[in-house]
Amino acid sequence: SAFMSVDSVVLGGELLQGTALDLTAANGVWTIDRFETHLPGATDLRAAGDVTTKAGKPGFSGAVALTAGDLPNLLRWLEGGLAGRRPAGLPRQLSLTGQLTADAGHYAVDDLALNADGEELAGRLDYRVPTGEPPTIVAALRSSGLDADRLQIARLVRLAGGDGMQNLGAARLALTFQASRLTWGGVTAHGIDLDLRRQGGKFDVRKLKVADLDGAAVEAHGTLSLANDHPTGNFSASIDAQSINGIIAALRAGGVPAGFADALAARASVL
Repeated sequence: SAFMSVDSVVLGGELLQGTALDLTAANGVWTIDRFETHLPGATDLRAAGDVTTKAGKPGFSGAVALTAGDLPNLLRWLEGGLAGRRPAGLPRQLSLTGQLTADAGHYAVDDLALNADGEELAGRLDYRVPTGEPPTIVAALRSSGLDADRLQIARLVRLAGGDGMQNLGAARLALTFQASRLTWGGVTAHGIDLDLRRQGGKFDVRKLKVADLDGAAVEAHGTLSLANDHPTGNFSASIDAQSINGIIAALRAGGVPAGFADALAARASVL
């Protein structure tokens, strides 16, 4: 067994305090019985689990918990130390727990539970980076209420993944998502049930149900290719609405090529 304790250490221009590590070894396997440290932003990070090896590289499998009392200050430090800028508009407090598996080219979080000032997200995430190929993301997520704009989800994902996120736009994606409420790109929807696959610019929407999108109820499925801003495919949708303005806004917020959203807007009066 081994034990290490460091009262304080300077990293990125700020103090990390109360760092402690307890290790035991049995049958050639090292186990982290306890790791904890106190980070900037009134943040506590704890972990416990096994140290693993894959392809000659170390990894980890176990429980991780992070609580931040000042999330903007934590992100300022992570992004640039003392030179970093405090991001505006983020929730103040965040808690994150899960069972983490991290090894060569693979990161997965089971039993994910995130809460940020009442915004909730739970489920499972799996991220793989095959050598010479685009990343693969498999996610099964659910939420009682999530404001993705306020959480700045895209920024958090890039920060968590570092350089590996630069090729995220080419990633293969398999996503299931259920939410009672979701805000994205300034658009709020209720009663979302989504089952989506994506490879490159090709989308396979196996199920999309939205109970209320600015007064519109939507059910849709089909395939769609968005290459070169000229959508092609076979897509069926049932819409019950007095206006489709909310749908058009959601398409724009979701990154659908402008030509497609513009064409739908131009035909809105006759739909």
